[in-house]
Amino acid sequence: MTPLLYRLGYSCARHPARVLVIWLMAALVIVGVARSVGQETNDNLSLPGTDSQAASNLLGDKFPDQANGSVPIAFRAPAGTKLQTEGGQRG
Repeated sequence: MTPLLYRLGYSCARHPARVLVIWLMAALVIVGVARSVGQETNDNLSLPGTDSQAASNLLGDKFPDQANGSVPIAFRAPAGTKLQTEGGQRG
């Protein structure tokens, strides 16, 4: 096994462009096969009759712009503390 691996490594070192082309072709073939065989993904999820679906419907009715696509996060800062935004501005 060692002589085989030695020859493979030696060949790869002597012909790096060929190795790169072979890897790129293999990646393209794998991606092509995965796209043709696999299912198309989506983010539509419906679970009729569950509490999660009821909450999702309520959010969609009350807050249509934010429903099912964002996860709001609330922060609590001690009184008198100034928070800093990403851009460095204080608010």
